[in-house]
Amino acid sequence: MKLKRMAAGMLAALTIIATPGVIQSAQAVSVPASTSASSASSASIKAYNVKVTAYSLNVRQSASAKAKITAVLKKGNTVTITDEKKVNSTTTWGKTSKGWINLNYTQKITKVNYTGKINVPSLNVRKNADNTSKVVKVLKQNTKVTIIDEKKDSRNIVWGKVKEANGWINLDFIQTAKTIKVKVQVTAAKTTTRQFASISAKTVTTLKKGAVVDVVAAQKDSRDVTWAKLANGKGWISMEDAKKVDTFKSYKVKVTSDSLTIRQSPNINAKAVGWLKKGAVVTVTAAQKDSRGVTWGKTSKGWISFKYCKKA
Repeated sequence: MKLKRMAAGMLAALTIIATPGVIQSAQAVSVPASTSASSASSASIKAYNVKVTAYSLNVRQSASAKAKITAVLKKGNTVTITDEKKVNSTTTWGKTSKGWINLNYTQKITKVNYTGKINVPSLNVRKNADNTSKVVKVLKQNTKVTIIDEKKDSRNIVWGKVKEANGWINLDFIQTAKTIKVKVQVTAAKTTTRQFASISAKTVTTLKKGAVVDVVAAQKDSRDVTWAKLANGKGWISMEDAKKVDTFKSYKVKVTSDSLTIRQSPNINAKAVGWLKKGAVVTVTAAQKDSRGVTWGKTSKGWISFKYCKKA
């Protein structure tokens, strides 16, 4: 989601739950010599924070499951990692101020700090990231908010913590769109545009397959689906039902064969509509591949095969 969920992408973290008996007790667990700290690789890193995802997590004197336990962290505790040691292809240890922890039982904390605005008439701010949690405030449409944390609930809906309200909102109802200017074409038999970037939003209009529309913004919803905002003000379209229309910058090509047939469509079997002599220069305004993988260029008189010409 921010486009910070969108542009890059947005905010996926791997949470691994502890296996009973592995790290929930203070008992040391033996490991093969090949994965001990003596054979581990270590590298200097930029410090970062992690949150414990296991019920409890042993902090050890060194990066080994056989090392002495120096402390125990509880689920939800946050610590700073200042160094790492990889002991095998699946296990990396992190150094904290109290010792080393197995990073398989933690989640890296990604800093969240971005702004957006409410895009529904009113939106409940809840005490916790859950639709049944107590409402602490109601925000009106177009209210600007700062999101400082994100969390998924049991229904896989992403919630954002609002700095100004000290509570949580469903991020499906906040606009954090990235400004763009492209054309998209409907690929589904038909699709409905929505009032905002969510499948649960009110329907605005219906578009048929092949329709081409201008869009001015894009953002992702809680399902990680990208939506595009129509320039005509008639809502948002899901990019699951559309594709970006590639814009083609025209250029000139020069014929390299003795003669080159111009065809009615980009296909070797299409009707011939003209010929070009060797050395002729023409402007290409579109390009398309045929079923054989041959690229054709569109000219003012028809299509020519790029196998027999080069860029001028």
